[in-house]
Amino acid sequence: MYLPGYAGTTMRGATLSYEEQDGITATGQTLVRILAVDGFRAVLGLDDNPTPDQILTETTVWNNGLKVNPSKPVYDKAMEVEIEKIEEDVAEAEGDNAENMEPEN
Repeated sequence: MYLPGYAGTTMRGATLSYEEQDGITATGQTLVRILAVDGFRAVLGLDDNPTPDQILTETTVWNNGLKVNPSKPVYDKAMEVEIEKIEEDVAEAEGDNAENMEPEN
């Protein structure tokens, strides 16, 4: 849902950065895994052990010894900068090739 360019990230005047989108996605994935192991009381804050803060930051152990690790964001700003540089280099090279392909008068 929070992939780059998704309409939901720009609806109602709110624009989310890639870092924010990645954080929301990681949090959502963690909460879904906890709900899948019957941890709805902790997600809703009805259970003190573990606390809502702990379920998003620490490995938690649930019924039958199931462990849930919190998801970690994967977005890397440095990678985006590198991709933009590569795209600029490709566009520049294509422009040079187009100039070399023009017929001479």
